[in-house]
Amino acid sequence: MEDAEQERDGELTAPLNRLDYWMMYLSGMAAEEMPEEVAKDEMISQALDLEKQFLQNQEERQRYITSYKAMVDDLMTDETIRRVARDEGLVEGEAKGKVEGIAATARRMLNRGVSPEQVADFTGLSRGEVEALRAGTGN
Repeated sequence: MEDAEQERDGELTAPLNRLDYWMMYLSGMAAEEMPEEVAKDEMISQALDLEKQFLQNQEERQRYITSYKAMVDDLMTDETIRRVARDEGLVEGEAKGKVEGIAATARRMLNRGVSPEQVADFTGLSRGEVEALRAGTGN
């Protein structure tokens, strides 16, 4: 089915079933453009009536718009929260990885006999942090 109306030998034929009717309605086809049997279908007719009532009632439309905007705002807020949390997690992970990398480098330097003063100088760790690593109580 290429469209709500079937194409047969280059000509459009009438819709065949209720699914075709709904495809016409949901595609935005105006009621006056629909084939008569579609507009007379009980469910489509009811949908068209509700749509007409909705479009004629400014208060109802405003309530819908307000509700829709609130829903979109909630979705955007949720997405923003997730993005900020993910970014914070990445920053924390990078910082932790950097600290762990510096500590591992300092341990290797100490194991190879580099003086604690030089380790502190090369790694940017404090003398106390280097001593804690040497004693095995640091990172």
